[in-house]
Amino acid sequence: MDKEHGFPVWDEHDRHAFLMRLYEWTIENAQKQIDWYDRKRKPKRILSQWLLGIAVLLGGIGILCPLIDAACKNCELTFFDCSVSFLHLGYIVIALAGIIILFDRTYGISTGWMRFMKTQMTLEQSLKEFCLDWAKAVSVKVPEGKMDEHQQELLSSLRDFTHKVEALVISETNAWILEFRRNLFEIDKMLEKRKPKV
Repeated sequence: MDKEHGFPVWDEHDRHAFLMRLYEWTIENAQKQIDWYDRKRKPKRILSQWLLGIAVLLGGIGILCPLIDAACKNCELTFFDCSVSFLHLGYIVIALAGIIILFDRTYGISTGWMRFMKTQMTLEQSLKEFCLDWAKAVSVKVPEGKMDEHQQELLSSLRDFTHKVEALVISETNAWILEFRRNLFEIDKMLEKRKPKV
């Protein structure tokens, strides 16, 4: 390539070399997108698993608290000189679980992890298919006089694959935007319901 990681410059004297440089650039571009999704999804996966794990644990504790309260009459816990019954503690713990789930949903942590993983896998599959198709296309014996046409076909396949990669990234970004807007709208609706009527 003429510049490191840059788009190759057209070479009229050696079209084949240009096509190979363009092929390398296309593969590198797709791999960069795959690496980005791989890098960004890992923290989302860890955070998602922690948040949902804590929410499930708190939800389980919240369900057990009324049972403990019924089995143990007049049992109370004391926190900072404040006595709380197991029944009330159950409500508090379930509310905390709900807040964690709401946080996860608002910021799209779990759904973002799923989206990133799906997009990464789709990109990887598309890249493998493209590499196989490219290998098949360049291994074909081209009759004399058909080289220009063959090179145009190779160029078209590079263009189509690059567009496919960009379309997948744009599609995932649009899905994130729609999800974020929907979550904000739902929070606004929920807060509107909680407003005291004057």
